[in-house]
Amino acid sequence: MDAALLELRKRLEIQYPGVVDYYTQPVGTLLKQEIIQPDKVKDGQAENEEVPKDSDGLTVREPDPEYDVEDATNAKPTLRLADNLILFGPPGTGKTFEMQVRMKAAYEKGEEFAFVAFHPSYSYEDFIGGLRPVPSQSGAGIAVIFQKGPFLTLCEKAHANPNEQFTLFIDEINRANVAKVFGELITLIEPSKRVIAGSKVNDEGAWVTLPGLPDRFGVPDNLHIVATMNTADRSIAMMDIALRRRFRFQEFAPDPEQIKPFMVGAIDLRVLLQCLNDRLEYLLDRDHAIGHAVFMGITSLTELQAVLAQRVIPLLQEYFFEDMEKVRLVLTGNGKDSVFFKSRSLSPSELFPGAKQAVGTEARSTFAVGEPSSWSEAHIMGLYGAASSAVVAQAQTDEVAYNQNPV
Repeated sequence: MDAALLELRKRLEIQYPGVVDYYTQPVGTLLKQEIIQPDKVKDGQAENEEVPKDSDGLTVREPDPEYDVEDATNAKPTLRLADNLILFGPPGTGKTFEMQVRMKAAYEKGEEFAFVAFHPSYSYEDFIGGLRPVPSQSGAGIAVIFQKGPFLTLCEKAHANPNEQFTLFIDEINRANVAKVFGELITLIEPSKRVIAGSKVNDEGAWVTLPGLPDRFGVPDNLHIVATMNTADRSIAMMDIALRRRFRFQEFAPDPEQIKPFMVGAIDLRVLLQCLNDRLEYLLDRDHAIGHAVFMGITSLTELQAVLAQRVIPLLQEYFFEDMEKVRLVLTGNGKDSVFFKSRSLSPSELFPGAKQAVGTEARSTFAVGEPSSWSEAHIMGLYGAASSAVVAQAQTDEVAYNQNPV
């Protein structure tokens, strides 16, 4: 009995996607018996005619022949709405973490999934499938066979198990040429172009002939795609329009309130992050920002010094293509020398005496990052202009001492 009910529920879930409620329409109309009030009998039924009643005295009406459980379970399945989702935002905003949460949830529910990471050399043959050389069975030569990629493999599993859900996770989807990687399947992944999992070829939906496959292929409706996209590498506006219209997008923006702990001594990491991102947005755009994850878990001044020197400044150098003057401007808010950056002038007349015609006469400045251990609490607070006059005075004293005796 339990097995029969389970099979019935699976069939009803295919025909009526969503939560199956046996007591509401349309599923409720499929019941073999319908309870009606004692005074409501069938039209034309004699008042003295005995009407079947249940143990509670309620009249039992025979099922409408138009609705039948057997007919319902044999009904043609309807197309389910698959989800194509891209999680986008600057680095360090929780996109990959959210993907890991979804993978863990899929694992705990017993759902099968696959994970791939796109990169500049990732191709259609890697993702969908292509010809690959392999040793021949005799071992005397090389044979060429068609080898399926992760997308095609997961699609076939989804077709073979139409009552289960499958998810393909793609990390850094915009690092590859997405139009080339998906090829003709860029159309088939659209939810409205999907085919019913396990259905016959050319039954409904979009079917195509893929090289290396004997039968026509359609993307099943029980396969979902979840991808991450780093907007610092490539903005959504630069994506292929055909790809953009086939995905929905969920933004992950820097959220200073997520930083825990947010105080390191008197330094408020939330204010520091917001200040740096405001400067970045002014000089660049909102796609080039610093994620809150960069400042997560910092508990001491030493750790904060290391994060600024090893993560924040290198990221700023990448954003500004090694333009250290802009890097200094974003970090400190001014173009002056400080404990964070030191500059010195390079004079062509001193470096290339007698070569004025070749190199010109204009001097250039070179920058060097200061010693992180010299960055005091007061100095870092000064980065976002929140230091009190006393703290500022102390910072200035420290700066003078550092300039006289640099480490």
